[in-house]
Amino acid sequence: MIKNLLLLAMPLLLLAVFARADDPGGSPVEAKQKKETKQEKEIAKVREAFVAVRAAVIAGDGESFARLVTRDSVRLYGVIRDLAVHADQKELQGVEGTVRMTVLSLRLRVPRDVLLQRDPRVLIAYAAENDMIFSDEIEQTKIGEVFVKEREALVAISAEGQPARGFFIFRNERGWKLDLEILVGSSRGMIDAMAREREVSEQTIILELLSEAVGKPVGMEVWQPIEARRPK
Repeated sequence: MIKNLLLLAMPLLLLAVFARADDPGGSPVEAKQKKETKQEKEIAKVREAFVAVRAAVIAGDGESFARLVTRDSVRLYGVIRDLAVHADQKELQGVEGTVRMTVLSLRLRVPRDVLLQRDPRVLIAYAAENDMIFSDEIEQTKIGEVFVKEREALVAISAEGQPARGFFIFRNERGWKLDLEILVGSSRGMIDAMAREREVSEQTIILELLSEAVGKPVGMEVWQPIEARRPK
């Protein structure tokens, strides 16, 4: 995945939504204390989940990392894997620019045998091990405030001792799991914005960024699918 997605900020509205989850709404003191105790326990569990995610990435333990993400994250990577293997240029032109670049990046940076594995967790593990989901700044990333609302948690993160510069979302699925969809979604529109600013096509921007990522020129051959789709 594109580097530095980790540090893209989420809308401030999320903070307000999660902060309201702590409002006791005029409940009795005893009920409020019980709620706070439960909230504190869940916050501690979210922090533990963050530490586990960070440790897995630093250790290069992709298999462990893949077990720490949400079901929707696995489904998302299944869709991305399918596009990387089968989508031709016409099909990819109908995909949002950042997702399109992610798909093409996988074609260039992930071995064929990994992409052909049907279990998306294999791709997630490989991506985590090879700095394709997080940047190399993950080692300096620290957890800040945690806001829990029912089965969702918003985690503020900082890097290199700086104030909060972004957020993670965790979801409680019999244990707190990292939502990778948020990392992808937070960068939507980036390619289009860059293209409009420079007054060039999205395709030009994508090929330039891919060339920079792999350290050599990337041409139109990247649009060719690894395997053609089977006729229905």
